[in-house]
Amino acid sequence: MPLLRHLEQLEVRDCGSIEALFNIYLDCVGETGEGSRSSSLRSIGIYQLENLREVWRIKGGENNSGLPIRVFQAVESISIYECKRFSYLLTPTTTKFDLGALTSMVILNSGEIGRKYGLVESSQGHENTLFPAYLIHSIHNLRKLELVKYKGVEVIFEIKGSSKSQDNQHRILPYLENLYTNDLERLSHVWKCNWNEFVLLHTKQSESPFHNLTTIEMRNCHSIKYLFSPLMAELLSNLKKVKIKCLPNLKCIGGGGAKAGNNKISFNNTTTTTSFLDNSKFSEVDGVSWSLCQYPREISISKCNALSSVIPWYAAGQMQKLQVLKIKSCDGMKEVFETQWINKSVIMLELRNLKRLEIYSCEFLEHIFTFSTLESLEQLEELMIKNCKAMKVIVMKEEDDGEQKTKASFSKAVVFPLLKLIELVDLPELVGFFLGTNHAFIGLSYD
Repeated sequence: MPLLRHLEQLEVRDCGSIEALFNIYLDCVGETGEGSRSSSLRSIGIYQLENLREVWRIKGGENNSGLPIRVFQAVESISIYECKRFSYLLTPTTTKFDLGALTSMVILNSGEIGRKYGLVESSQGHENTLFPAYLIHSIHNLRKLELVKYKGVEVIFEIKGSSKSQDNQHRILPYLENLYTNDLERLSHVWKCNWNEFVLLHTKQSESPFHNLTTIEMRNCHSIKYLFSPLMAELLSNLKKVKIKCLPNLKCIGGGGAKAGNNKISFNNTTTTTSFLDNSKFSEVDGVSWSLCQYPREISISKCNALSSVIPWYAAGQMQKLQVLKIKSCDGMKEVFETQWINKSVIMLELRNLKRLEIYSCEFLEHIFTFSTLESLEQLEELMIKNCKAMKVIVMKEEDDGEQKTKASFSKAVVFPLLKLIELVDLPELVGFFLGTNHAFIGLSYD
């Protein structure tokens, strides 16, 4: 690299014998001091390198393991396409590798046989990890991450607490804005960490890790059971849009918790075999809300057949920002808003900014709202329900508390004052919109 100090763009294509793009010998770097010199390289593109194992291969350095490598600190984008044996960015190492300027990374159709050849292992287990703990602080400026058909990866981000000597290292991905994953068939965790270490790390930093993340889109990831851990959902304060499609084993969106007595928690915990809704005693831990829905403005869910409800009872009172909710082809869904515990608690469902609700092709869904929900539907403008074969009524009265509570709730409710559009299509079992009252559409807008 010192001989190519003016090189800004590197593209390598159809070179089938290359196993590593850069070979770094730490013993030589330590002797020459080249590790601290920066090049002008800004962009790396790697295409159809069928034997590529890693971008940077690091060897030696037993006596120079703490030597920082800053030669590539100006690299802004990395693209890796159709590299079948691709395993990891750089050889597992304790060396500080600076990728501080990296803002965009795309991996497409690579690593199909990564398990056979071995991705880098997590420090906490044997999962194949894209950004292990030793690397995650080095990519602190990353803004966009796109992973498509990256077959071998099981964990995207591994997070560990820092030692005292590392307290001044960079924050964990504070600028990441967009996360897109598609067809990661072995992916089981987006975030994985030790619960206690993560809490300690968060208290040391002035801003939350991932606090700029605004958009998450996840498709065709068949091993994911839980999208967020409770703590992770609490930290994503700028999250605006969540889009989920074809996650057939997704059990719960805003849950997945640690078992009692175990101080380690994995984000998207896959050890729990039932929906987190059943584990009500874990709904609050040290004041941390176990909720996805307190931050996003838009949630879109499609073809997640293991999902029995979208909004768990413990998130019911924290949905003030949600504006658009779209649900399509979720065959296992029995309720949109989980009511079993809401009816038995003092929690009130808050949907005061919900403007648009679309529900299509949810075959076992029998109702959408309850009477007590209506009070918060002040901003609802569009309601579309189509092809739900079991739908009997749009607004169902609560059964547990009897007629008195139903009438009381309805009498003080502001019923759809801004509603402009209703579409009810192919609902063969539908009996009525409301049952038990003649005041169906108080304040209906005809503008």
